[in-house]
Amino acid sequence: MTYREYYGEYTGTHLRTGVRYAWRMRVPAGDGPFGLIVTHDGLNEAHANAAFALAKTGEMPPCAVLGVSPGVTPPSLPGGAERNMRFNDYDMFDSRYADFLVDELIPALMEKFGLNISPLPDMHMICGGSSGGISAWNGVWFRNDYFRRAYLSSPTFSAMARGNIAPVQMRLFETKPIRVYIDWSEDEPDDYFGSSYCAAMEGRLALAFANYDYKWSYHPGEGHCSRWGNEEFAKEVLRFLWRAWDTEPIRPRGLSKRVSELIDANEPWRRTDEAFPPPAPCAVAGGVYEVRDGAVVFEKNGKQTAAAEGFPAPTAVALSSDGWRLYIADRTRACVYAASIQSDGSLTDLKPLCSLQTATDPQDPGAFGLCVSEDDWTLAATGLGVQCVRSFGLVDAILPLPGNAVPKQIRLSGNLLYADCGDAVFCRKMKIRGKQPGDKPSPPKHNGYYD
Repeated sequence: MTYREYYGEYTGTHLRTGVRYAWRMRVPAGDGPFGLIVTHDGLNEAHANAAFALAKTGEMPPCAVLGVSPGVTPPSLPGGAERNMRFNDYDMFDSRYADFLVDELIPALMEKFGLNISPLPDMHMICGGSSGGISAWNGVWFRNDYFRRAYLSSPTFSAMARGNIAPVQMRLFETKPIRVYIDWSEDEPDDYFGSSYCAAMEGRLALAFANYDYKWSYHPGEGHCSRWGNEEFAKEVLRFLWRAWDTEPIRPRGLSKRVSELIDANEPWRRTDEAFPPPAPCAVAGGVYEVRDGAVVFEKNGKQTAAAEGFPAPTAVALSSDGWRLYIADRTRACVYAASIQSDGSLTDLKPLCSLQTATDPQDPGAFGLCVSEDDWTLAATGLGVQCVRSFGLVDAILPLPGNAVPKQIRLSGNLLYADCGDAVFCRKMKIRGKQPGDKPSPPKHNGYYD
């Protein structure tokens, strides 16, 4: 298959400001629309050759293949040395580099060269090895609205920049529409931030746990990213990732057992014109708890008193299902807290209820909203998603952000979870129910790790 080839450098203008990237791209002959494959650490010749060969046979669509090298920051003063940005671009477990690709670099190249790239996320793949492997996972994970297929060669799911939490979040989150191929070898690096062998194994087991559509391979006697430049192996990878590309949409094979206790995969978030439900008052001990003027307060008989200290930016409070604990959220603290309510309304024994999951460097690691189910599941709206906390404190499921926006408030009304995202209200059907005004106290359903 004939192709056009372009190459050049691009300096970030708003998402990776001042960082210079070398890139190289092969585009099939014709007008498109084309699929897109993004490769890390420059253009992967093996994958480009394999993709063009398989497009000839119809096993995958004609794809533009874009290789991007890690960024470089030039010195701002004379005598300085430039800095390689591979760590910042690849190892952070967050969306920033993926956002740069999707929202800045790819659109800029499409416009410059008049490229007709399909807008469908199923038509976009991303791949990388080592740190580029976790970065490829970041692409399909954080920008699942754009990438749906990924190849991870010896991915560094290790503690270089909190990448070790990626497999944990694979297990916790609602399973996303992703198809992935992961491979690793016997002779992997064992370094101060972790074992690459164990990291890849943990990733593979997490994909299985969460019911992802994935395939894996292990290469005895070989080393780190040993098949990254192997064209025949690239064909095996691409055949799996693009299987039935023109007839079979990418979709989850199912949900993990824990997540399936909370939701139905066929009932996703939907935008609604319904009004956001009014708050359920935290009424107990003859008064009401609320967040007012940047403080947690208790109001009784017209008198307002401070109820909890040490929260610089409290956002929400909620009562436990059995009525004797007050749950408190603060957007600056990566925990939800619990306090014991006394008969006079005072709070004692303040301690963390749970440790919230976060990305590498969150601006606000805490929760913006809270609500509680009738069996004491606490739902916390965070920048990562809606985190679901069992009554003994373990986050065991995370629902994705509705419309990719962080909810300012959430409410569980009946079996519908509502999210107020400022410009829009979303809701989705749940398998748990919220407590209604007048309901009697009810005990927790899950009060231990395995019940």
